[in-house]
Amino acid sequence: MQPSYPSNLDNPAPADGEDSQASLQVALYQEMATLQHSIAEVSAVNGLSENNLNLLRGLVHLSQVTLDQAHQQVYAHQEQDTTLESLYYEVEQLRASNSIYEQQVNWMREQEALSRTIVGKLRLKAILRQTLESAISITQADTGSIFLLGSDNIIEDCILMQRNTTDDERRDLVGRVLQDGLAGWVVKNKTLAFIPNTRQDQRWIDLPNQPYRVGSVICIPLVNEGSLMGIITLTHPSYSHFTQEDASFVDTCCYQSAVVIHNVRLITENKRLKEQTEVMENQFRQLLQTPLVGVFLIQSSRFGHVNRKFAALTGYAKEELLQMPSIASVIAYEDREAVTQALKDCLTGKSPQFNLPFHLSRKNGTLIKVMAQGVVSHINGRRVVMAMVDAA
Repeated sequence: MQPSYPSNLDNPAPADGEDSQASLQVALYQEMATLQHSIAEVSAVNGLSENNLNLLRGLVHLSQVTLDQAHQQVYAHQEQDTTLESLYYEVEQLRASNSIYEQQVNWMREQEALSRTIVGKLRLKAILRQTLESAISITQADTGSIFLLGSDNIIEDCILMQRNTTDDERRDLVGRVLQDGLAGWVVKNKTLAFIPNTRQDQRWIDLPNQPYRVGSVICIPLVNEGSLMGIITLTHPSYSHFTQEDASFVDTCCYQSAVVIHNVRLITENKRLKEQTEVMENQFRQLLQTPLVGVFLIQSSRFGHVNRKFAALTGYAKEELLQMPSIASVIAYEDREAVTQALKDCLTGKSPQFNLPFHLSRKNGTLIKVMAQGVVSHINGRRVVMAMVDAA
């Protein structure tokens, strides 16, 4: 249930001597109302996908908890003697929370806009820059870096925001960041590292000729479903600059970024496979007419078309093959299960390609080893497998 607020916020009437407390209470109510508006705005962003809406649930929950706690404390203060110090604290806390939530709402809006305009590597680069800039803004970090990692934790891309550093120094930092100290520890453990004082934590190592001073640091992995997508590091020359709340909010941004990066990679890979399949499909359509290699078309586990070369490999006439109840009739017994399962995966949409060596059982009873490569296509709205076959 949402808390209600007094209707006379704009015109409070405190008694003499209570002006300061009343003004602070009004400011607190207004900040709570602003925070509640942020929650409603998050939930009402047009065009958000279901995945992004799910990502926002944690943000909405956190903001609601903060609001409820602040509201309860206000009424507790009303029942007791409200102190100016506690009211100042509540107002400042809510103002800080509102600023962070507003930045996260803007982050999600920008992600939606990017998804409609750019794709692939450009989209990944934009996600990295957006995430790093938001993290630096939220925490008031002095320097920051973010790395996009691929398989075997190979650096695919990175952005470094270090002041007073040359291009050569930044390139040197990129080469060492995952090998030494805190970043390597975070990559290995896939967990957040929060160090208020670098002089009191052995995980932080000042690199030789490091061009900047570090007193406190946050280092957070971008992880989705157990897979490490990247790592972000924020530093400041002062000790105890960052707070645990800073680390928690940046961790939330990193989780959201990891999910988006994972989805972009999936979309990019699916697009690549689709383009590859379309090329192969066009090639196979041409091969259906060629006498150079054996070609067959499978529909509902039966031959829908065979060319003369394939018929010659089996020793059967084309008409005999087309009348067979299943392709299994010409597959050697020991290979039938593997071949029929591979074809089933293609025809049910689990796999876009067919790539398998097996033995044909020829009409005269002999076996011949062949290699088959095929793709899924559609004829009259139904899936078919077009495959090219040649003796292995």
